[in-house]
Amino acid sequence: MTLIEEKLDQILGKLQKLDALDTKVDTMNSHFRKEIEEIKTEILHIKQESSRNDRLSEGKDRKFNLLLFGVQSKDFFAMNDEVMKILQFLVPNSNGNFIRDLWRTNRNKEGSPVIVKLNSILIKNLILKAKRKLQEVEEFKRIGFR
Repeated sequence: MTLIEEKLDQILGKLQKLDALDTKVDTMNSHFRKEIEEIKTEILHIKQESSRNDRLSEGKDRKFNLLLFGVQSKDFFAMNDEVMKILQFLVPNSNGNFIRDLWRTNRNKEGSPVIVKLNSILIKNLILKAKRKLQEVEEFKRIGFR
């Protein structure tokens, strides 16, 4: 064999190795594409399940909300104090730690209702049962619940 033939054999051997590697890479690519599609499908299912669970938990979480009308305070701390005063009047034997959160439905509008998120349905029911007492006191006649 001549030197040229040896070089051509070496080149041919390297080309065969490259072809084998190319086949392996193509096989791996198709395998990875399948796995990626499976993962995408699984992620889509998880997202759908999560959004469904969020909607369900939001509905359950809303049952803790109490809607107050007629709260006049503008800033958060004064509003919090006014709401606490109203709720303490309605449920005097409670310790006052039953409010989880509160906010105005429309922050830009002064007379918008206040949503009070309570920690307990029991407290919410006690407040709703006692709301008639508000009409007996002049200071609270403007307050309404839902």
